[in-house]
Amino acid sequence: MIRFTLAKLVRLVAHAGTLLLACAGCRAGAGDKCDKGEARCLDGARALTCERGQFIEVPCRGPKGCAAGANAIACDIKSSRAGDRCSRDEEGTAVCASEQALLACRDGHFVSSPCRGPQGCTLLDEQALCDASMGVPGDPCREDGKKACALDHSAVLACASHALTQLYLCRGPKGCSLVEGKLDCDMSVAAEGDACDKRIEGHVACSPDRGATVVCKGGRFVADEKCKKGLTCTAEANQTHCTKS
Repeated sequence: MIRFTLAKLVRLVAHAGTLLLACAGCRAGAGDKCDKGEARCLDGARALTCERGQFIEVPCRGPKGCAAGANAIACDIKSSRAGDRCSRDEEGTAVCASEQALLACRDGHFVSSPCRGPQGCTLLDEQALCDASMGVPGDPCREDGKKACALDHSAVLACASHALTQLYLCRGPKGCSLVEGKLDCDMSVAAEGDACDKRIEGHVACSPDRGATVVCKGGRFVADEKCKKGLTCTAEANQTHCTKS
């Protein structure tokens, strides 16, 4: 819900799909001049809201539509769709589109983002929160470098150019997991050529067939040692070596 107060130039407030804005009480149309925070109901399903000094038309798709109360005008955005218009003055206003998706106002339009983490999309203190700790390659994202576990736990993904891309494979039995709010990638198993973080330079892992060890050098795993006949690679207690099978 977006609410518009009947006083001029009040502060913009996100409110669980509600924005508090100002309304001067006169008739207006799209393109007319306005002050930041001004708004009007055009009818029961549309509103005018101010964007950078001019009114724009926005839909109020929620069940309460656009309605005027004693102290406020309310535009219900809880059923907004990706691509719907929103004011750039309301950048970041967000609502849970479903238990697994967030709709947020980005650069003048509502954009859908998946919330694939265990918490999904939730409300906390009337603010929409999206758990993006898990994802799939190609998922939209905003913060370059921010990481997530792949939905199948096979890899660490990172945001690059506003989309999640694969960063590291997690071939070990624990895969990619969340531990005390931090991502953990099990690299006890790795293949030659797999990417690795330079911060774990020298880390030794077992090859996928357990017939050799590989070591992280210069951001990639490279061949280290082949296990002798009758020995297999094991990784336990932070030690990786060839032992009797």
